[in-house]
Amino acid sequence: MVSFLIDFLIAFGVGFAVAEVSVAATSLYLHRCLAHRALTLRPEAALLLRTWLWLTTGIKANDWAAIHRRHHAACDTPDDPHSPAVLGFWRVQLTNVALYPKAARNREPVAR
Repeated sequence: MVSFLIDFLIAFGVGFAVAEVSVAATSLYLHRCLAHRALTLRPEAALLLRTWLWLTTGIKANDWAAIHRRHHAACDTPDDPHSPAVLGFWRVQLTNVALYPKAARNREPVAR
């Protein structure tokens, strides 16, 4: 029983750490660096964060940035790809992982 508890706590800790690093990478690289161009990273740092996000989330960085820019351009309108005002708070929170690929299928804004 003690071994199971230790294994569980280690797995939980590793999962939590991976999630936190992914949140930080999303905030720094995808949001501030790519979507808003408010931060410039060294090429090595950008490659590291892009690779981390690709391996842990499967996110395509340029798609994410384009969709996020579309979100700001059409905030809380039917054209907003993940507006809680249009879709509802819980739908966005619980299905956001599916909303990004759906928005990415519309290639015109993503290609810009």
